[in-house]
Amino acid sequence: METAKKILLFSRDPGGANTVIPLVEPLKEKGYEVLVFGKDAALKKYQAAGIKAIDIMDHLNGISLVEVGYFLDGIAPDFIITGTSADDFVEKYIWDRACKKGIKTFAILDQWVNYGVRFSPYTSAELDRYNQDKRHEYQPFKILVMDEYAKDEMLKEGFETDRLVVTGQPHFDYIKAMAQSLSEKERFDLRSRLNIKNSQKTVLFASEPITECYGDINSRNYWGYTEIGIFLELADACKNIQANEGVDIKLILRPHPKEKPDKIEDMIKSIEGELDIAVEYKEESLMLASISDVVTGLSSMLLIEAMIIGKPILSIQIGLSKTDPFVFSRKGITSTVLDRGSLYGQLRDLLVLGTPQNHSYKFPESSVENVINCMEKWI
Repeated sequence: METAKKILLFSRDPGGANTVIPLVEPLKEKGYEVLVFGKDAALKKYQAAGIKAIDIMDHLNGISLVEVGYFLDGIAPDFIITGTSADDFVEKYIWDRACKKGIKTFAILDQWVNYGVRFSPYTSAELDRYNQDKRHEYQPFKILVMDEYAKDEMLKEGFETDRLVVTGQPHFDYIKAMAQSLSEKERFDLRSRLNIKNSQKTVLFASEPITECYGDINSRNYWGYTEIGIFLELADACKNIQANEGVDIKLILRPHPKEKPDKIEDMIKSIEGELDIAVEYKEESLMLASISDVVTGLSSMLLIEAMIIGKPILSIQIGLSKTDPFVFSRKGITSTVLDRGSLYGQLRDLLVLGTPQNHSYKFPESSVENVINCMEKWI
């Protein structure tokens, strides 16, 4: 009897975990032996999805090319699929060592941002250095991207066309399926757990760990804002709409897994005046988006997930001094909020007038099937 081929899945970031989680069961159903490894925030994502994963740090004596090489020798996978982290080198070292050992690897992009630095000797906190030295020293056999727009942007960064494959993003398949299966009772129960009144309009803010990655001063110097400042601007807009329009608003802050709880507490404490605010760590982000009237953030993946399930979104980047990191604004599908007046006006239109948002972008479908079919051409 032929031994099942062994597929190694690895991710470190939450976004990377989201790209590989939808592959686990379909790969098993096709008869592959699937080994799921993770690190840091990805492990929590696996756990939340009910997937048994192994902490790769239990198998490494430090993060180095040599240690990762030993790890791959011990696992001996037939194929490797990973996420793409901009702040960690394990994935990069896996691609490098796998290539040396003749093992083919796929890396799946989860977002339309920071393309090149994910494959460079730099981290996202060193974007200025990367922009001056666009070396892509660490590359997998193939890079799987979300759509033709992502491929075009990566070509501009200097990647070879033969290395890029448009498959779609597997997590988007999951988002669509979950949204379709969500019942009204589940939504009602969630609103009850979050103490949302029937009369309240709900605004969700998807925070990001910008100050954790760049530092407060560097964030302001590089992006022109911090997530803290943007959240305070949103809170002020909500308070003003309440006062001027007579609308009761519930503002829910969804921290990023990398954000520190004490920072979140300080953000809340700094808000003056009457506003019903909740911080929600436990509930799944998509569930929170599903019961929200408006989903806001900077350039978070949650904004894109909200678009997929048909929710109004606002990318708020007041003070932006760089190229807009939110892909759908760059593509002209949405319009980023860049000043207080626009924030107040657009938020009021959505909450008070119910002005619809019409997005023309069509998300690629059957991404999981596309990834597996692509893998089976090479395994």
